[in-house]
Amino acid sequence: MDDYFSRKVFVAKTYKFIYPSDCCPYRIGNECEITGIDICKKDKKFYDDHCCKSRYFDRCTYFRDKVIKIKKNKSFYASYCCPYLVGDVCELRNVDMRAKNRDFWYATCTKTDYIKKCPHFLDKVGRIRVKVQGGTFASCPYKDGDWCKIRNINMKDRCNAFYEYSCCKSNYGKCCPHYVESMSDE
Repeated sequence: MDDYFSRKVFVAKTYKFIYPSDCCPYRIGNECEITGIDICKKDKKFYDDHCCKSRYFDRCTYFRDKVIKIKKNKSFYASYCCPYLVGDVCELRNVDMRAKNRDFWYATCTKTDYIKKCPHFLDKVGRIRVKVQGGTFASCPYKDGDWCKIRNINMKDRCNAFYEYSCCKSNYGKCCPHYVESMSDE
Protein backbone atom coordinates (compact mmCIF):
# COMPACT_ATOMS: atom_id res chain seq x y z
CA MET A 1 0.00 0.00 0.00
CA ASP A 2 2.85 2.37 0.86
CA ASP A 3 4.57 1.68 -2.48
CA TYR A 4 1.29 2.29 -4.31
CA PHE A 5 0.88 5.61 -2.50
CA SER A 6 4.47 6.63 -3.34
CA ARG A 7 3.86 5.95 -7.02
CA LYS A 8 0.63 7.94 -6.95
CA VAL A 9 2.42 10.92 -5.40
CA PHE A 10 5.20 10.65 -7.98
CA VAL A 11 2.75 10.56 -10.88
CA ALA A 12 0.80 13.50 -9.46
CA LYS A 13 3.97 15.57 -9.26
CA THR A 14 5.39 14.68 -12.65
CA TYR A 15 2.59 13.88 -15.08
CA LYS A 16 2.39 17.51 -16.19
CA PHE A 17 5.76 17.35 -17.89
CA ILE A 18 6.71 13.70 -18.13
CA TYR A 19 4.29 11.63 -20.17
CA PRO A 20 4.69 7.97 -21.06
CA SER A 21 6.26 6.95 -24.35
CA ASP A 22 5.98 3.57 -25.98
CA CYS A 23 8.77 2.07 -23.90
CA CYS A 24 11.31 2.99 -21.24
CA PRO A 25 13.72 5.67 -22.52
CA TYR A 26 16.56 4.35 -20.41
CA ARG A 27 16.42 0.90 -21.97
CA ILE A 28 18.77 0.09 -24.84
CA GLY A 29 18.15 -3.45 -25.92
CA ASN A 30 17.84 -5.35 -22.64
CA GLU A 31 20.21 -3.09 -20.75
CA CYS A 32 19.17 -0.32 -18.38
CA GLU A 33 21.34 2.78 -18.80
CA ILE A 34 20.72 3.89 -15.23
CA THR A 35 21.81 0.69 -13.53
CA GLY A 36 24.18 -0.53 -16.24
CA ILE A 37 22.86 -4.08 -16.00
CA ASP A 38 21.01 -6.46 -18.29
CA ILE A 39 17.55 -6.27 -16.69
CA CYS A 40 16.16 -9.12 -18.76
CA LYS A 41 18.93 -11.45 -17.60
CA LYS A 42 18.78 -10.33 -13.97
CA ASP A 43 15.00 -10.26 -13.53
CA LYS A 44 12.96 -11.36 -16.57
CA LYS A 45 9.62 -10.83 -14.84
CA PHE A 46 10.46 -7.25 -13.84
CA TYR A 47 11.74 -6.59 -17.36
CA ASP A 48 8.53 -7.87 -18.95
CA ASP A 49 6.21 -6.17 -16.46
CA HIS A 50 7.91 -2.77 -16.26
CA CYS A 51 10.53 -2.01 -18.87
CA CYS A 52 8.52 -2.82 -21.98
CA LYS A 53 5.27 -1.08 -21.15
CA SER A 54 4.00 2.28 -22.29
CA ARG A 55 3.24 3.33 -18.71
CA TYR A 56 6.87 2.95 -17.63
CA PHE A 57 6.84 6.09 -15.49
CA ASP A 58 4.60 4.60 -12.82
CA ARG A 59 6.10 1.11 -13.01
CA CYS A 60 9.86 1.40 -13.32
CA THR A 61 11.58 2.28 -10.05
CA TYR A 62 14.88 2.93 -11.86
CA PHE A 63 13.21 5.53 -14.05
CA ARG A 64 11.27 7.01 -11.15
CA ASP A 65 14.37 7.45 -9.01
CA LYS A 66 16.10 9.21 -11.91
CA VAL A 67 13.40 11.66 -12.97
CA ILE A 68 12.24 12.57 -9.49
CA LYS A 69 15.45 14.62 -9.08
CA ILE A 70 14.82 16.67 -12.23
CA LYS A 71 13.66 20.24 -11.75
CA LYS A 72 12.35 21.67 -14.97
CA ASN A 73 14.12 24.83 -16.07
CA LYS A 74 11.32 27.40 -16.20
CA SER A 75 13.19 29.79 -18.48
CA PHE A 76 13.76 27.08 -21.06
CA TYR A 77 10.92 26.36 -23.44
CA ALA A 78 10.11 23.63 -25.90
CA SER A 79 10.82 24.13 -29.56
CA TYR A 80 9.55 22.33 -32.61
CA CYS A 81 11.40 19.04 -32.18
CA CYS A 82 14.18 17.72 -29.97
CA PRO A 83 17.18 20.03 -30.48
CA TYR A 84 19.59 17.32 -29.41
CA LEU A 85 18.47 14.97 -32.14
CA VAL A 86 20.76 15.23 -35.18
CA GLY A 87 19.31 12.97 -37.81
CA ASP A 88 18.47 9.94 -35.70
CA VAL A 89 21.38 10.36 -33.27
CA CYS A 90 20.78 11.75 -29.78
CA GLU A 91 23.69 14.08 -28.99
CA LEU A 92 23.14 13.72 -25.25
CA ARG A 93 23.69 9.97 -25.32
CA ASN A 94 25.62 9.62 -28.58
CA VAL A 95 23.22 6.85 -29.55
CA ASP A 96 21.27 6.24 -32.74
CA MET A 97 17.87 6.43 -31.08
CA ARG A 98 15.94 5.17 -34.07
CA ALA A 99 18.08 2.04 -34.32
CA LYS A 100 18.42 1.36 -30.57
CA ASN A 101 15.01 2.38 -29.25
CA ARG A 102 12.66 2.99 -32.18
CA ASP A 103 9.46 3.14 -30.11
CA PHE A 104 10.84 5.81 -27.81
CA TRP A 105 12.41 7.71 -30.72
CA TYR A 106 9.12 7.86 -32.61
CA ALA A 107 6.85 8.57 -29.62
CA THR A 108 9.10 11.17 -27.99
CA CYS A 109 12.07 12.55 -29.92
CA THR A 110 10.13 13.51 -33.04
CA LYS A 111 7.18 15.16 -31.29
CA THR A 112 6.63 18.85 -30.61
CA ASP A 113 6.12 18.31 -26.87
CA TYR A 114 9.38 16.39 -26.34
CA ILE A 115 10.21 18.62 -23.37
CA LYS A 116 7.41 16.88 -21.49
CA LYS A 117 8.56 13.42 -22.48
CA CYS A 118 12.32 13.18 -22.81
CA PRO A 119 14.20 12.61 -19.53
CA HIS A 120 17.55 12.92 -21.32
CA PHE A 121 16.60 16.41 -22.45
CA LEU A 122 15.20 17.32 -19.03
CA ASP A 123 18.28 15.98 -17.30
CA LYS A 124 20.45 18.16 -19.54
CA VAL A 125 18.51 21.43 -19.29
CA GLY A 126 17.97 20.86 -15.58
CA ARG A 127 21.65 21.69 -15.09
CA ILE A 128 21.50 24.95 -17.05
CA ARG A 129 21.29 27.86 -14.66
CA VAL A 130 21.99 30.89 -16.80
CA LYS A 131 19.78 33.73 -17.93
CA VAL A 132 20.07 34.77 -21.55
CA GLN A 133 22.14 37.94 -21.82
CA GLY A 134 21.34 41.05 -23.80
CA GLY A 135 17.70 40.57 -24.78
CA THR A 136 16.58 39.18 -28.13
CA PHE A 137 18.26 39.32 -31.51
CA ALA A 138 16.89 38.91 -35.00
CA SER A 139 18.49 35.47 -35.07
CA CYS A 140 20.91 33.29 -33.14
CA PRO A 141 24.31 35.04 -32.85
CA TYR A 142 26.02 31.68 -33.25
CA LYS A 143 24.38 31.06 -36.63
CA ASP A 144 26.54 31.61 -39.70
CA GLY A 145 24.26 31.14 -42.69
CA ASP A 146 22.75 27.70 -42.13
CA TRP A 147 25.65 26.62 -39.91
CA CYS A 148 25.64 26.50 -36.12
CA LYS A 149 29.07 27.62 -34.91
CA ILE A 150 28.63 25.86 -31.56
CA ARG A 151 27.88 22.44 -33.02
CA ASN A 152 29.75 22.94 -36.30
CA ILE A 153 26.95 21.40 -38.36
CA ASN A 154 24.57 22.60 -41.04
CA MET A 155 21.41 22.96 -38.99
CA LYS A 156 19.13 23.41 -41.97
CA ASP A 157 20.23 20.09 -43.47
CA ARG A 158 20.54 18.08 -40.27
CA CYS A 159 17.68 19.45 -38.09
CA ASN A 160 15.45 21.46 -40.40
CA ALA A 161 12.37 21.60 -38.16
CA PHE A 162 14.42 22.83 -35.20
CA TYR A 163 16.33 25.24 -37.45
CA GLU A 164 13.16 26.83 -38.80
CA TYR A 165 11.56 27.14 -35.39
CA SER A 166 14.52 28.20 -33.27
CA CYS A 167 17.56 29.42 -35.16
CA CYS A 168 15.80 32.04 -37.25
CA LYS A 169 13.47 33.43 -34.61
CA SER A 170 13.89 36.26 -32.14
CA ASN A 171 13.08 33.91 -29.26
CA TYR A 172 16.07 31.62 -29.93
CA GLY A 173 17.28 32.35 -26.39
CA LYS A 174 14.37 30.30 -25.09
CA CYS A 175 14.54 27.69 -27.82
CA CYS A 176 18.17 26.81 -28.44
CA PRO A 177 19.90 24.80 -25.71
CA HIS A 178 23.21 25.04 -27.57
CA TYR A 179 23.06 28.80 -27.28
CA VAL A 180 22.09 28.65 -23.59
CA GLU A 181 24.88 26.17 -22.86
CA SER A 182 27.45 28.33 -24.62
CA MET A 183 26.34 31.29 -22.51
CA SER A 184 26.79 29.13 -19.44
CA ASP A 185 30.31 28.15 -20.55
CA GLU A 186 31.26 31.80 -21.00
